[in-house]
Amino acid sequence: DRDTGYLRQSHLGQSYHMVGGSGLQWIHSGSLTSSVANQLVGSVPISGQVVAVILSTGLNTQSSDSADGLLCQALVNGNALTSASATLTSTHGSGFRSTDQGDGVAATLVTNGNENVSRGDLITIDLTYTANGSVSQQPTHIAVLVVIRADRPI
Repeated sequence: DRDTGYLRQSHLGQSYHMVGGSGLQWIHSGSLTSSVANQLVGSVPISGQVVAVILSTGLNTQSSDSADGLLCQALVNGNALTSASATLTSTHGSGFRSTDQGDGVAATLVTNGNENVSRGDLITIDLTYTANGSVSQQPTHIAVLVVIRADRPI
């Protein structure tokens, strides 16, 4: 439905709203060498609820300090979407790593209502890169996916 952003099915002249989903993504190609803030992920296409914030890397950080790595905080209109950020550290291994695959720490969504989003809300991320040890491989090809489940209109 272009007016509301909701998924809609029409059958025999009757319209039905369906529960569906949408995803917004932010991608950094190549190696990441420093933290980034206020990176625009996108504008929310449908009203609903954020159900996941997933952090993925093509190659994960390798460092002499096992705590070195990436931490991703997602925000909607400047308000935190998560109370625990998605995190991948060098201790999780060198190859492809994703918090959705059980590597690292998956984001824990807030419970104060900020995970409820409306069409047109802006989602941004802050990505904190920690490198206190001797880094032999920087995180490479980073992706953040924000998954939104559509609401049914009341």
